[in-house]
Amino acid sequence: MDDEIDPLDAFMAGIEAQVVQERTVHRAPAVMERCSFEEEVKESKIAIGKAATATDPQPTQVFEEDVEEWNRVNKNQDMEELAPLDHSTVSYESFRKVFYKPTTTHTASEVSQLRRELDTRVELRPGDADVAPIQSFMQAGFSRQILALLMKHGLEAPTPIQSQAFPLAMSGRDIIGIAQTGSGKTLAFLLPMMVHIMDQRFLEKDEGPIAVILSPTRELAHQIYIEAKKFSMDANCAAIYGGAGNKWDQIQSIRKGSEIVVATPGRLMEHLRKRVIKNLHRVTYVVLDEADRMFEMGFESQLRSILGQIRPDRQTLLFSATFRRRIEMLARDVLTNPVKIIVGTVGQANDEIKQVAVVLPTKEAKWNWLLHTLPELTEEGKLLIFIGSKAGVDQLAASLNGLGDVYPCVSLHGDKSQFDRADALRR
Repeated sequence: MDDEIDPLDAFMAGIEAQVVQERTVHRAPAVMERCSFEEEVKESKIAIGKAATATDPQPTQVFEEDVEEWNRVNKNQDMEELAPLDHSTVSYESFRKVFYKPTTTHTASEVSQLRRELDTRVELRPGDADVAPIQSFMQAGFSRQILALLMKHGLEAPTPIQSQAFPLAMSGRDIIGIAQTGSGKTLAFLLPMMVHIMDQRFLEKDEGPIAVILSPTRELAHQIYIEAKKFSMDANCAAIYGGAGNKWDQIQSIRKGSEIVVATPGRLMEHLRKRVIKNLHRVTYVVLDEADRMFEMGFESQLRSILGQIRPDRQTLLFSATFRRRIEMLARDVLTNPVKIIVGTVGQANDEIKQVAVVLPTKEAKWNWLLHTLPELTEEGKLLIFIGSKAGVDQLAASLNGLGDVYPCVSLHGDKSQFDRADALRR
């Protein structure tokens, strides 16, 4: 029986062969195939309909180097804003934003009920057409390739933010998404992005990206890059961030042509100023991820400067865990008639996280409690411990590793090299 061919493997092999065969100078318009693939899904005996596990990168610490890198660039290169671009002097190509075609119709009361079940609110402006949330990936109208990749990665049904963001983003709308980390928001902007990219022609020499994703830290940028690679199909993806000693590799990936660029604001501005990226004229899809953290780190003026280099009729998606006044002002300036999607209550803790407070008087009491509780905690899986200082992190890691191989531990903080930090995250 070892020689049996798995139906899904055979299907994926066929898809890959088809992509190689059809790759030409111009992409064919994206076709939203539905009917026949559903039968193949049933034959493969893989269910699509259960709640999916969110694929967001996990919360990352704002490391000192992220701010230090910005300060270094600011000090050494003045980090003045990029020269304003007169968009009337640029001949922009037309592009398509609208791909979504509803497969079912809902009454207003049915839409309200669906959103209550998803604990989701949608804020529209007067006169805006409402778009109902979807309940399965099939309803989104994704291509066969995307549906196959979702199956491959074990994602069976959209999360609440995805249920509403997919149809809205693929209807060409600018979006403000308010959702916690772990809600699946990364996939909420990645999959519509791929539909958007695959509908456009391939990049020519020296042309910049089609999609730009901006994030506050290199760790988050790297994690988004990893997720983007999973679903990028035949589109190239580049990660642009500092501190990793990999600037040469980043430059090479840009020069060979990357439809997708995931970047921190400071490093993207540096590449634009040095003309490693000649311009952003091909960019039609922009994501600002964790916008609240970018504001906290002082990147507002850089965001505005970068967005000023991108055509005004782009599609822009902004995601944030909170929606403070400064973010609202930015959204008003850089988004066009956005739809706001709110999952849960702004500022609330994730319902999937159980919080229990235990107050202990001394370091010795904390250590004894940890030793007593570790067997129970580690039975559930890996354990993440936050400590208030770098020295405390190293001290606790040394103490745990001093117990032998019982509780192997790695430490992660801002004084670690980028290599050590990446290695710790991989373990």
